[in-house]
Amino acid sequence: MRWAAVLCRAIPADQLGGFACRAITRDPGKDHALVLAAPGVEVVRADIDDLESLKKAFAGAHGVYGVTNFTRAGRKRLEVDTRSGSCCRRA
Repeated sequence: MRWAAVLCRAIPADQLGGFACRAITRDPGKDHALVLAAPGVEVVRADIDDLESLKKAFAGAHGVYGVTNFTRAGRKRLEVDTRSGSCCRRA
């Protein structure tokens, strides 16, 4: 199981935490996103290249754990990580 899925299960299972998990993905219908779905996990659509979608997805969140796909669109890892961090900070 990938780290995002492990985290999405651990957050709502923490009896002392009182938090839910909101998994953000470009396509909630894809297999990798369906793996994230579990009790206490909300899977929502957003894109790192769409600031408004991130603002909606982050609304009310206490924290963000991000995983980027640096091979998407042939981009270089540093460029993607920098853009992701910048967009997340602005959202």
